Amino acid sequence: MQKSILSKAKPFIEETIVQLYCTTFPRCLTIADLGCSSGPNSLFTISELLKAINAVCQKLGRSPPEFQVFLNDLPQNDFNTLFKSTPNFYEKFRSENGQEFGPIFVAGVPGSFYNRLFPTKILNFVHSCYGLHWLSQVPQGIDNNKGNVYLARTSPSNVYKAYAEQFNRDFSVFLSSRSKEMMIGGCMVITIAGRRSSGDPPSKDCFYFWEVFSKTLRNMVSEGIIDEAKLDSFNLPFYTPSIEEVQTIIKSEGSFDLDWIKTFDIDWDTSEDYVNREFVHDKIRSGEFVAKAIRAVVETIFVSHFGDSAIEDFFCRYAKDVEDSSVISTLTDGHGAVNPRGVNYYNNLINELVSYESSRKALDASVGFSIGGDDEVLKLDSQIKDFNVISPRPWQRCSLGITMTMTTARRYGMQNATGGWHFWSCRRSACLLAANENCNSVEQQDI
Repeated sequence: MQKSILSKAKPFIEETIVQLYCTTFPRCLTIADLGCSSGPNSLFTISELLKAINAVCQKLGRSPPEFQVFLNDLPQNDFNTLFKSTPNFYEKFRSENGQEFGPIFVAGVPGSFYNRLFPTKILNFVHSCYGLHWLSQVPQGIDNNKGNVYLARTSPSNVYKAYAEQFNRDFSVFLSSRSKEMMIGGCMVITIAGRRSSGDPPSKDCFYFWEVFSKTLRNMVSEGIIDEAKLDSFNLPFYTPSIEEVQTIIKSEGSFDLDWIKTFDIDWDTSEDYVNREFVHDKIRSGEFVAKAIRAVVETIFVSHFGDSAIEDFFCRYAKDVEDSSVISTLTDGHGAVNPRGVNYYNNLINELVSYESSRKALDASVGFSIGGDDEVLKLDSQIKDFNVISPRPWQRCSLGITMTMTTARRYGMQNATGGWHFWSCRRSACLLAANENCNSVEQQDI
């Protein structure tokens, strides 16, 4: 999924750094990638940035600058694996772009990006992909969010408020710290998970998977596999802000100006085709893909809280719960009410089945669904039991991602005759790139 996110954000990231380079022409371009991780995609963005600069240098007939690349993540990140991949990275890059390119200097910077990481005014370009929706800590005062691991329909209003306030504090600190580290005219591109609605978000707006996640844990508590107190004390340090929230915080903090917003889809479930995104074609495979994606995100946090003895069992159950929920939500809207689309698809399926003589003869066998409180159950035999029903998707398949390109602003002042000061701003531009759950094409909004 991360590679998909990076690929969709790539044109906007490249455009930003090319504009930065063509405006400043630095002898050494200093780049920081915050939350770089250590997997196969860790150097993908850096490689694409360097290629973009190489292309524009060739077009302009200029020699490429030197590059200083800082790779940042938390101290527990596997930097050794990351550094071991750099020789192959250098070799491949120069073979594809010419031996004269560079030099490229790569360094690791362990630490939280909610603190200062670099000396004052040394960075030209900052990039971060899918890291800033992780909070510095679990919000305080949410002990009453029992049975949930994140925001949910049953979460009290104070829990929503606590998460929003924690994100506000963290994001403000992040912006303030980066503004001190970036050169005047430097740019920053950030992609984070977000949500479409500006009010208290509905469960299907990014929260569906976490509600199923909580349900799986509650089932394991009821079976005595996981302690209830452990579940009640587990909350994810994660928050998906709306575009309006991000805009407000950037404006309030004041270090950056926001220039534009772009949106694109980010799929959690990449097992199925993009066009028919509203439907589950293979619920088993879909459940497994979603469970795998969620596991990649939360495994470390899960193990540190619950231990590693239950993790395999949990994610097997979770995949099954996601799978089952796709069938349940075919007939209901998740609140117990009938989903008209689910009824239509169910009835259409039955009409198709009874149109075949073999199916007509099998209507006295097993397994069916009760629709809208009606006790009538259609029973199908084993020939039809394994038939893979194409179900309306019960969740928003795409999460909202917010990517910001920011250019640092500097305040200039001049003392006037009365002893006061007049101030004006040299803009630090900022772009907000949002991956919208419901949009099928990239949109741009000027601010």
